[in-house]
Amino acid sequence: MKRCTLDTNIITAFLKKDLRVVRRVSDYLEYFDRLTINIISYYEILRGLKDLGNKEKLRRFKEFVQENEFVSIRKNRL
Repeated sequence: MKRCTLDTNIITAFLKKDLRVVRRVSDYLEYFDRLTINIISYYEILRGLKDLGNKEKLRRFKEFVQENEFVSIRKNRL
């Protein structure tokens, strides 16, 4: 299994405890010790949670990011 980053929809479903997604994430974590989130998904979820004004969900999301791997976009050198 190759390592991958999770997209916004998957992260959102996981945080909402969608059972199908939670099972798949559990399978993934048998191979890798962390989930990976990229800057785009981070921003999209953060923006949505701030718009909702839900401080508890925002706190849990920040914890989720700290417990997992966060990758930014880097410029490739050609």
